[in-house]
Amino acid sequence: MRLLQSVDSLNDSMGGTAVSVSSLSSALAEQGMDVAVLAHDYAGLGPLLATGAARRCIAPARRRPFHLGARSAGFPALATREVAWADLVHSHGLWLSSNHRVARLANRLGKPLVISPRGMLESWSKNHRRTRKTLAWYFREAGILRRASAFHATSDAEADTIRQLGFSQPIFVQPNGTNLSPPRADREMLQAEFPALRNKRWMLFLSRLHVKKGLDWLLHAWAAVQPAYSDWHLVIAGGDLDGTRRQFEAIAREKNLEASVTFTGEVSGSRKASALANAEIFVLPSRSENFGNVILEALSYGLPVITTKATPWPQIAEAGCGWWIDPDLPSLERALREAMSKPMEDLRAQGIAARRIAGHDYAWAQIAIRMIPFYHQIVEDNLPPKTQR
Repeated sequence: MRLLQSVDSLNDSMGGTAVSVSSLSSALAEQGMDVAVLAHDYAGLGPLLATGAARRCIAPARRRPFHLGARSAGFPALATREVAWADLVHSHGLWLSSNHRVARLANRLGKPLVISPRGMLESWSKNHRRTRKTLAWYFREAGILRRASAFHATSDAEADTIRQLGFSQPIFVQPNGTNLSPPRADREMLQAEFPALRNKRWMLFLSRLHVKKGLDWLLHAWAAVQPAYSDWHLVIAGGDLDGTRRQFEAIAREKNLEASVTFTGEVSGSRKASALANAEIFVLPSRSENFGNVILEALSYGLPVITTKATPWPQIAEAGCGWWIDPDLPSLERALREAMSKPMEDLRAQGIAARRIAGHDYAWAQIAIRMIPFYHQIVEDNLPPKTQR
């Protein structure tokens, strides 16, 4: 089977969807599938993620203002060629021009189309820039989704959202995966760059700097609790794709947090490994997540996790490896106090439980093995009927 994976970008700075699509494509290729990955390469957003033996089909691009997607002269012809090549097209994400173009091409060329919403149908995401998305939904998006052959969801909650919107096509629920042998890196890599981290215990926030991720809540909660825990330091790592870093830095200044909070900017490779390997607690107080790749990544590093019930991670509380809390400021304050009050040996025990979760069902090779029969079934279901003789 020739499988085309389509995602808006494979740039390292684009975060979870780019990481999961590149990793899934690589794992599928290792299982013997003929896989191509269609994406933009945005100027200034970091290197392209590796896709292993999967072929990369990349169009240079620049981001349009007002979050309207890519400006790329080469993408239309490249997309047409690659959709024509494929036996099945798997498109990741919604709302952007690249998603629309690939979906229309798949429909026009009679190719089965699987859509992964990647959290973009959740109520928070649909209400963010609500007017624009409401118009797009009625005039374009709903029609594209109705013509999909099937959906891939990364959680039961996302599958429920798809059904609640009235779509009846098959849905395959399969979470994202992680590297179960994550790279390690020493503290000095980040301490040399950010001396305020020396002799401190690190709590790590790692995600794009966006209000959806609850970073404003985190800064307000940190201001309330940190004075009682002066040995702790909050490390805020992530790219500023939407120009919101200034907003969060202003909150930190207003709350006099400069001495206990460090914004590192985008981290990748060994710098990212240094942050994850040397933090003691990971926190992501999101307002909405369909999965939360970085939560799984933190678990694989053996970090206790603080996250909200707006993420599909109840096993964090069930397995005793962190806090799964209501998505509000008081709950976050309580969780921070409880986490920072724990003895170090208790945090280590939670970290062992975290590694156990990551290792149980999230190896990329196993996820690829489970995805392949789904792809074959969708192709088979969409074959034209045989002519009767």
